[in-house]
Amino acid sequence: MFRRLSARFKAVPPYLAERVRSVPSEQMPGLLDVALTAVSLDEVAAAVEGMTAGVGNGSRAVEP
Repeated sequence: MFRRLSARFKAVPPYLAERVRSVPSEQMPGLLDVALTAVSLDEVAAAVEGMTAGVGNGSRAVEP
């Protein structure tokens, strides 16, 4: 995922890299779709935020 994001947007900020690592593996195909079609890293960050909402607090994230 980081190779794809780096190839498309050059540098992935550390805060976004950390959030990407927290995306559940079953949602990675959806994140790849976003990474391939996003116009900006802000769009990727918004998708990651939606995919990781509730992760780590016992809640399940809802796939966008």
